[in-house]
Amino acid sequence: HAALVDRLARARRRGIVVDDHSEDDTAAIAEAAGARVIRLPTNVGAAAARNAGLEAARSPWVAFLDADDHWLPGHLAALETALVAVPSARVVFDGLRKVTPEREFIIRPEVPAHTSLTLFSALIRRNLIPTSAAAVDRRAALEVGGMDARFRICHDYALWLRMAHRWPIVRAEGIGVIYTIREGQLTEDRGRTLRESWDVRFAIREELTAEDAAAATAPLERGWALDLRRSWTRRRLDEMDYLLALAERIPVSAFEDGLWRRRRHALRWLRIPLALWDSLPLTLRNRVAKLRGAGASDIA
Repeated sequence: HAALVDRLARARRRGIVVDDHSEDDTAAIAEAAGARVIRLPTNVGAAAARNAGLEAARSPWVAFLDADDHWLPGHLAALETALVAVPSARVVFDGLRKVTPEREFIIRPEVPAHTSLTLFSALIRRNLIPTSAAAVDRRAALEVGGMDARFRICHDYALWLRMAHRWPIVRAEGIGVIYTIREGQLTEDRGRTLRESWDVRFAIREELTAEDAAAATAPLERGWALDLRRSWTRRRLDEMDYLLALAERIPVSAFEDGLWRRRRHALRWLRIPLALWDSLPLTLRNRVAKLRGAGASDIA
């Protein structure tokens, strides 16, 4: 509560707090701090709650902040500077510092800052835009339907893809957000998140013209291989089986499909050497991955 009051005070009390039918007194404390509070009569989920905030807002741009994340000083100023540089953009975002119970690390997407970006293909491969690090043109976001309430976890991903297909995106300089992961968080259900991210990709592909859908095949195959690499790194056989079952829907080349099926089969024979590899420091394993050509956003 103290952190919430402090954030509202630093935001000059212009924020909107959407209370998704919480059972504590957060809404009352937010109102006491000067926020405009929207109380939802039932728990509708994150997508509908964010959409309620989008519709209630009166400013042309809306920035999101989840309850367990923090904006760092200068975050909104950095987003504004990027938009001045690329006024045609309809989404702007910066980097974040991800904090887990074990460690923390910086996530800075490998795309240039203050440049008009066509990111649809890159986003089909992997979501690069953290919700609490982003701001959207309110009218444009509502024009494409806002957050997609069909998806409980990846509703923001669907919005980024729809907006990226129509308008430029710009990345701001710097790290603007602290993203905290705790045990039990919804987004840490990796298997469910993985499956829903592919549900989003296939849903968006169905909205494309035949020509655009064909052009999305190569990025989809690349994203499929990246997800398989992450599942291999984590030794998640269930995830690998799920992804291999998607091969015909993407579609994936026979070479890539065969390669990953052989790797999946080999896991049972590689338990000891892989356990030794897993015991090495993460920094060393990441260096090896970079030497093999992996980008920062590809490293698990």
